[in-house]
Amino acid sequence: MSCSEAREKLFDWDDACETHAAACPSCAALRKTFEAETRLLSSAPHAPENLWERIQSAVNERKRPVRMRWFTAAAAVFLAVIVGVLMLGGSRRSDPTINLVVVDASPEAETSLSGLVPSYEEERE
Repeated sequence: MSCSEAREKLFDWDDACETHAAACPSCAALRKTFEAETRLLSSAPHAPENLWERIQSAVNERKRPVRMRWFTAAAAVFLAVIVGVLMLGGSRRSDPTINLVVVDASPEAETSLSGLVPSYEEERE
């Protein structure tokens, strides 16, 4: 048996591994360390059996209020939009206006739009 085969069987140690470890100081030391760590871990306190169920139920209890908050917020936004549409829907103008804003115009565009669009200076007066 090779060292790599013995290491692969560290959890399933058998007689062949024991024979190999008797002739290989490296594998013998590895097995000795493994046994010591196994004893140490087995003496450590264990988590209660129902710990996972308690964690899941605590997480599920916290999820419910969050869902309700999102639902309440969405309902409030929806209601506000409906009220706004209903309130603004009744006050339509009979004379439509077009608002045109010229951000940056060439001199040719300024002369062709001069009668249609008031200049910034004209609006300020």
